[in-house]
Amino acid sequence: MMASTRPLSEKRIRLTEPEVEEVWRRWRSGQAIKVLAREMRRHPSTVRELLKRCGGVRPVARQVGARYAATLRRVVRAGLAQVVHSLTDSQFGVCFDTVDWMDLAKPVVALGGDWPAALELAAMPSIWRPSIEDAVRHLRVQSKPDLGELPLLGFWSAVCGLIGRSWRLGILDQDAATARLDIVWRHIRDHEPRDRAEELIWEGMACLELVRYLDEDVTDRASALLSEADRFIADDAVDIAFCETVLEAFL
Repeated sequence: MMASTRPLSEKRIRLTEPEVEEVWRRWRSGQAIKVLAREMRRHPSTVRELLKRCGGVRPVARQVGARYAATLRRVVRAGLAQVVHSLTDSQFGVCFDTVDWMDLAKPVVALGGDWPAALELAAMPSIWRPSIEDAVRHLRVQSKPDLGELPLLGFWSAVCGLIGRSWRLGILDQDAATARLDIVWRHIRDHEPRDRAEELIWEGMACLELVRYLDEDVTDRASALLSEADRFIADDAVDIAFCETVLEAFL
C-alpha cells in the first residue's frame, strides 16, 4: 500500500475509528510508530498517544464473544509466559539482579500474568534476597506450562527482542536502541555468536560503532535488525510499562 500524498497537517487531529483500525492493522504487521505515522500522514505523537493509552496492546473489543476473548487472553498470556520464563533463567543472574523482579512483577501481573510467584513478588514490601530468589525460581516453573505451543525463548533472544519492541513502541529511538544492544554485546563479546539473537546483538554494536567512529548512515541497516529483533517477542506479549521496567532494570 502506497503512502498518502496529502500533506501532513500541523495540527494533531483525533484519529477516526477507521484510522484507529488502520493503526492496529499496521502495528500488528510489525511497522514501527514513525513508519506507521509517516505512511498514514499523521503525527507520530498522535499514534504514540493511542498506543501509550493501551500500553501497546490492543484492548479486546467489547462486542467479541466470550469464547474468542478467552482464546485471545490465552494467546497473550502464552507470549508473556515465554518472555517471563526466559528472563527468569538463573544462569543469567549476573546480568539481571533478581531484586529487580519486585518491580518487573508489577507489569507482569497487570498484563494478566497472575502466577502465584508473580503476585508474591509484586506485593513484597521489602528486599529479602532469599525470598525473592525463591519466588523467581517458582515463577520460572509456574510460567512454563502457559507457553502452550510457543517454543522456549533464549535469554538473549528475549533481551534482544525487548529492545526491538521498545524501538517499535517508540520508547527508544534508533540510536538509543543500538546503544542498548551495544551494552548487551559486552556480556557476550567473549564468544562468537551462537544464534540469530546474538548475531543481531553483534550487528547492533557494529551499527553503533559505524556511526560513532566513521559517521556512516546506518538507518536502513539498523531499522532492519531492530525489526527482526522485535519479532522474537510475540504480538501483545508485553506492553510499554513492562518494556520500560526491563530497560531500567537491565539495560
